[in-house]
Amino acid sequence: MIQFVQTYFRAILGILLLLLLSCSPGSGDSSSMLLLASGVQSSCPNARIVGGSISCPLELTGEVSTFAGTGSSGSGEGTGTSASFYEPYSLTTDGANLYVADQSNNKIRKIVIATGEVSTFAGSGAYGSSDAVGTDASFNMPGGITTDGTYLYVSDTYNYKIRKIEIATRQVTTLAGTGMYGDVDAVGLTASFNVPMGLATDGTYLYIADWGNNKIRRLVLSSSAVYTFAGAGYSGNTNATGAAASFNGPTSVTTDGTNLYVTDSLNYTIRKIEISSRVVSTFAGSGTLGYVDGIGVAAEFRIPYGITSDGTYLYVTDYNNHNIRRISISDKQVITIAGPDSIDQGCYSTSCPSGDTDAKGAFARFHIPMHVTSDGTSLFVADRLNHKIRRIR
Repeated sequence: MIQFVQTYFRAILGILLLLLLSCSPGSGDSSSMLLLASGVQSSCPNARIVGGSISCPLELTGEVSTFAGTGSSGSGEGTGTSASFYEPYSLTTDGANLYVADQSNNKIRKIVIATGEVSTFAGSGAYGSSDAVGTDASFNMPGGITTDGTYLYVSDTYNYKIRKIEIATRQVTTLAGTGMYGDVDAVGLTASFNVPMGLATDGTYLYIADWGNNKIRRLVLSSSAVYTFAGAGYSGNTNATGAAASFNGPTSVTTDGTNLYVTDSLNYTIRKIEISSRVVSTFAGSGTLGYVDGIGVAAEFRIPYGITSDGTYLYVTDYNNHNIRRISISDKQVITIAGPDSIDQGCYSTSCPSGDTDAKGAFARFHIPMHVTSDGTSLFVADRLNHKIRRIR
């Protein structure tokens, strides 16, 4: 049965084939690195951490470049484009480093932002579920990843577990999950998940996009208690409160401290969950697969997958349109900031073109952009089938 679930998920990936935020106004040298109370560094003044990510409003020109990766699958260490990845899935940052869930290598890779140096932070490369230090630990296709500055949190997708890595020591432990797929709200190793994907944290809770259960789960970091935050447990598109709401393939989640924002991939929408009330609503996307820049539900996506925020905007990887979309939180305006954006750029009703081109805005090309994060200055994208980490400035 486990093999069937893995095969099924890979098939879905073939079909389909965590920050945040609010940098309040302030004075000071915006190029200086600030150390936040959480241990996460930021390059903007008055930064704070919400959801385990750095909060700075981004000023982007849309210039896309290759930050790391040769463009061919591999697991080689090195600097920048001399290093290699194998289908990188997601990434997070503590301000000084990127941490990449290098999914098909079964590793967590570390990239020093200042130098581009790539190394293996945790994971032997073999399939497994061993808790150990650094490369003595093992994973089974690690998916979502986020940080609070002290720990990395990883959704170990096919082990159906949530793993924790202490950054200082590289010690890997299992935070929650039985190791078998299921849908049980419980504490720690007695809780169960079904293909856990994207993660976000506010330092107190860890929010989990539980893809196979069509739920958003919440894990209490102090106790490892897991419970259902929203979602009925079956596929649907109902706006309601908590478990009365429904999702269809939630893949990623981010937070601005007040709300969660979820990429509801197979509903082709971005959903909003008010944290205090657990009320779920549709924030953007018509629910029809397509490509339209517009306001709120007038916009269209073709499998929105990864999501992050700078407190002013949401940034979404539009998986099958091979582009990066930006949504204004205040007015829900959706635009395309990188990747093909029009018929002139090859976008039709079926999809937008893929590729591997470093360029500005609409002239850049991606091939299945999966997830996105920000260090407060740039966006970094896990460009899955180009086996690269791309940077947008």
